[in-house]
Amino acid sequence: MRSLIKFLALKNIYSIFVIYFFYGYFFGNKLNEYYIYENFEKYLGNFFIIFLIILGISPLLFYMKNKMKKIVLKTRLFFFVILTVSLVFGYILEKIYLLNLDKISSENKLIEMSIIKYNIGIGPTYVLTEIFKRFPEQKIFLTLGGLIGVSSILLFMHPVRRIILYVIKNIKEKRERRQKEILLEEQIAIKEELEKREIEAIEKLEEKQEQEIQERLENFQLFEIETTIDKDNRQAIRIKLSEDEIEQEKNIKVIKIRKKISTHKVGVNVRGGKVKDDTSIEIS
Repeated sequence: MRSLIKFLALKNIYSIFVIYFFYGYFFGNKLNEYYIYENFEKYLGNFFIIFLIILGISPLLFYMKNKMKKIVLKTRLFFFVILTVSLVFGYILEKIYLLNLDKISSENKLIEMSIIKYNIGIGPTYVLTEIFKRFPEQKIFLTLGGLIGVSSILLFMHPVRRIILYVIKNIKEKRERRQKEILLEEQIAIKEELEKREIEAIEKLEEKQEQEIQERLENFQLFEIETTIDKDNRQAIRIKLSEDEIEQEKNIKVIKIRKKISTHKVGVNVRGGKVKDDTSIEIS
């Protein structure tokens, strides 16, 4: 029983009616026998498409639990209708005023263009004709312009805001990316310059060392030291130097250094606070 009551709720009945209405419009049903669709098209004209759009979206309002979203959707649907009607009325009135006809001819031309040429329906044509009769041109266009502006802001403010924020964010990201690329290029250039200087310094140092080694090799091509100790505890050191490999045998010099280390004698004078150190070294 409860499930039946829930099924027969107003929102479900309305949704079933909307589905049945759309089904009859595209495939035919009992409503065609009463000329329902023909009358809608007769009185609304091309605005019947707007009516179908709103009728198709309207059941969603009954199933939305968030009240704020429901209010936003209702507001957007309302201003969508206002924007569409204002644009159509403004376009037709502009065509009429550009013809520069008298009052009666303008009214007849307005009815002809509204019903025959643009087919906005009998209902909107009647409303547009009354507006044309009762109000001057300036007030009409000011009012329509205000309605178009307000409707556009309320309908497209959020999407436009998102687009603007996206564009700004994209520009900032590109700018930051470019700054990072410039900084990275500068760091790479500095690193390459330091490596280049380091390589040049190493090359100069190697050249200097090679030059010093070459100079030493030119002066001393052979350096040999021989040490011997004889029976008398004497040490002999022999150094061989040669300036040229060809004259190696001619330029050999022998240096003998003999060193005799004698016993150290140390005397201490306690009274005078002096220390005597006697050391004798004999070199021959």
